[in-house]
Amino acid sequence: MANGRISQLLNLPCFAGQDCQAEPFIGSGNHDCYLVKVATGSQCWFAKHLGITNGADNSAANKAVYPQLESLSPVPFYQDENWLILPFIDGTNILDWDILVSDKIKLAVPLMAKLHERVNAELPELSLQAQFAELLDTVDIPASKTESLRRQIDKFLPKTHAEQPHVVCHGDLNFANIIIDREEKAWLLDLEYLCRAPREYDIAMFMAINALSPDKWRSTVIDHYQTAANVDVNQHLIDIYLPCCLLLNGLWYASRGRQHPEFRQKASWQLQQFRLVTGHSLSAELIR
Repeated sequence: MANGRISQLLNLPCFAGQDCQAEPFIGSGNHDCYLVKVATGSQCWFAKHLGITNGADNSAANKAVYPQLESLSPVPFYQDENWLILPFIDGTNILDWDILVSDKIKLAVPLMAKLHERVNAELPELSLQAQFAELLDTVDIPASKTESLRRQIDKFLPKTHAEQPHVVCHGDLNFANIIIDREEKAWLLDLEYLCRAPREYDIAMFMAINALSPDKWRSTVIDHYQTAANVDVNQHLIDIYLPCCLLLNGLWYASRGRQHPEFRQKASWQLQQFRLVTGHSLSAELIR
């Protein structure tokens, strides 16, 4: 599979007539990714195969967004329905950076605010219901309990908030998706899940996906965001979205726990936090 995919990659039109080599890029998350080196010169490209995805992936719709992201995120060199080719950024993601969590938040939140302020594009609206429906098809629990879980999820799905301003949200602003290059410039990565939603959704997902306990970090995140964006956020709406984000992440990690045992611990944290903020617990079978 790997050799066949590399051959497909090197035969893309963007590499026609060039002497290139490609190798798997380790630690690149939920997609198969590769580093492409051009024999002549020092140019390197980061190639992401978009075939391993889910229904929330909006890669095809994002082509119109990238020109608005100059200096905020790498602009694609090439993109089709299967591949995304970006300039390779030599740097360190802030998840692996040996700095305080508070400093990671201080770096990440202004980038999120810039995304919300700068980008204005027609993108799919957030559909948590669709994302949960797809995840329920992948979680390894007895069918008899799936319907019960579905009913529990429905209790926490937020109603449509049409009265709230909708912005372009990242949807997966993990610390691993922010890289600091050698000039100490921060870049946003992994924009496949961009969607239109209230900014409060992105703030809630940011806290959930980075395992930031609300009782410890909620005020810090909100203060940094309001300062960077010069807006007052709807804190009640953040609290409405947070359980959904925790549950969504918990189910996502649980659905992949058999193939990736390290995800079981992450699923456990997300579902434990869900219990703490809602008073409801879910079946332990989810994380076995």
